[in-house]
Amino acid sequence: MMLYKERDLMFFYKEDSERAAEVMEFLTRPKNKPRVSYEDRKTILKVFVPQLVNKKKGKGMAGVRQTAKVLHQAIDFMDADGGNNPVGVDCIAAELNNLYHEMYPGE
Repeated sequence: MMLYKERDLMFFYKEDSERAAEVMEFLTRPKNKPRVSYEDRKTILKVFVPQLVNKKKGKGMAGVRQTAKVLHQAIDFMDADGGNNPVGVDCIAAELNNLYHEMYPGE
């Protein structure tokens, strides 16, 4: 068992619990994250694609999931529905993969 404690909050959780990891992510994320609209999402994510190209192989990408997690915690990428719903880690990772295939079509 692990313990998470803040000034007004304390809870115990199993170390490998997926649900606890989600709660921890929510509690530790910045309160006023910048929002990126659906229309601007590709422009922002396109900057990260060249950095993710696998240097050893010279093709493919490495670290996509980790980068998507960090971006998810730092920025709210808004969904296409125009509402106030940010997309999740899986959507960001998929968008990075799609952009890779657009930017490097022969690979």
